[in-house]
Amino acid sequence: PGARMKYPLVDFLLQKRLKMKNKDLSTCHKLHNCALQMADILRACLEHFQSPQEGTCLLMESNNGPISFGPISRLDLGLVCRESGELYPHSLLMAMAGLVVERLHLASRHKISTSCTTSSIEESAPSLEYVVQRLVSEMEGDFQQGFSSSTPLSSSSSSSSNDDLDAEALLHFTSVIEAAELFLQGFHALQLDGVWNEAPLLTGEDIKSVLGNIPKGPSFGEVMKEQLLWQLRNPRGNRNQLQLHLHDTFPTFI
Repeated sequence: PGARMKYPLVDFLLQKRLKMKNKDLSTCHKLHNCALQMADILRACLEHFQSPQEGTCLLMESNNGPISFGPISRLDLGLVCRESGELYPHSLLMAMAGLVVERLHLASRHKISTSCTTSSIEESAPSLEYVVQRLVSEMEGDFQQGFSSSTPLSSSSSSSSNDDLDAEALLHFTSVIEAAELFLQGFHALQLDGVWNEAPLLTGEDIKSVLGNIPKGPSFGEVMKEQLLWQLRNPRGNRNQLQLHLHDTFPTFI
């Protein structure tokens, strides 16, 4: 018999057992990958609330446009939004749910280490399904509109009551929602809505003209990636500025 091919378990279940199409499987991977990146940004937002700086302007700008909003850099958020595209609200929801569960799990472990009632503590921990439903309920209007409104998430009307969560669990939900508010404020302040549709300033033929000695192969991809990074850092930059930057970055290709 021939050698067996290794196949990721999740891919096997989704594609072979549930008959998910390759396109849908790719979308699931993208959503999950972007959610992991967004979770890191949300953690930075949580840390920002732990050490607030009074009187500091959140939005930082240069002559070529916004650079950062609080702990959120336009480059980092722009890259993950380009990857997620119009599905970014779904990845953000996944990131929020993962953070809530993570924080609740850590809190439960702390309670277990200081209590003899292990079973009751574990049974009282909300399930992932509950966490997702709760978050969707708390931010129902914003989520359905693709987070296009500037209304704070925590201020949206919620059909759920706070009585089904203890004070500590409710605090974890509230802190993650506040972090998501900052995330979305940054998304709009940094002018990232539709960034996934932005075309490069220089086409492939332009690059060959600007960098006449660029070799074939991976070098071309490196230049195109550098162009993308520059445009995310300089949303108001123009072609001439980009050409100068590429000359400085790849002098051997001139």
